[in-house]
Amino acid sequence: MTRPARRVLAIGALLVLTAACGGGGATSPVARAAPRATRPTVPATKPTTTTGIPTTTTVVAIPTVVDRGADDVEVVRSLLLFGRWLEAEHPDPALVDRAFAWGGDLARSVGSDVATLERTGRRIIEVDAAPLEFVVVSRLSNVVSFRVTEHLDHRDLVDARARALDHIGPATEHYVVLIHRFSLDEPWRLGTIDRLPPNVEVEL
Repeated sequence: MTRPARRVLAIGALLVLTAACGGGGATSPVARAAPRATRPTVPATKPTTTTGIPTTTTVVAIPTVVDRGADDVEVVRSLLLFGRWLEAEHPDPALVDRAFAWGGDLARSVGSDVATLERTGRRIIEVDAAPLEFVVVSRLSNVVSFRVTEHLDHRDLVDARARALDHIGPATEHYVVLIHRFSLDEPWRLGTIDRLPPNVEVEL
């Protein structure tokens, strides 16, 4: 199998592209409002500071992280969705090791990307047309690898004013994802995420 190029949560290219354009937008900015995410939301009511009239805002619920147990697919899905939540709702580098292996290359790269999102006020909004699909490629006691298929509806980089700076999708993307833990008593974490080029198969 041809070794794929590393694509960390598919956000690095978006960040680099927009930064290269001076932060004002991509070369061909998408002239539309930010897409509506389909993640679970919790309505919240907050009073305004000017009139005192309550206004309703939307607060996206923190996804549940499943990092223990025998259900490998449930574990990897929850870790990936937590990473997506960091990009879209709460970019905080201090939370990266909640889903990504401590001190690993992936964690460092994601931490850098999340710090950029936090500093610039930008977000990555990613919505799928269908649920993620998982196939176990290999399984050891402390390491499991998967082929993951994402049926992407859209992935947009938006600025602090919800203006779309770049857009990808719809598309079908394939990844090889590895989770590992240091021992049976330790939690699972994401170790690597490699995006496959088109028409590349993983030998089972």
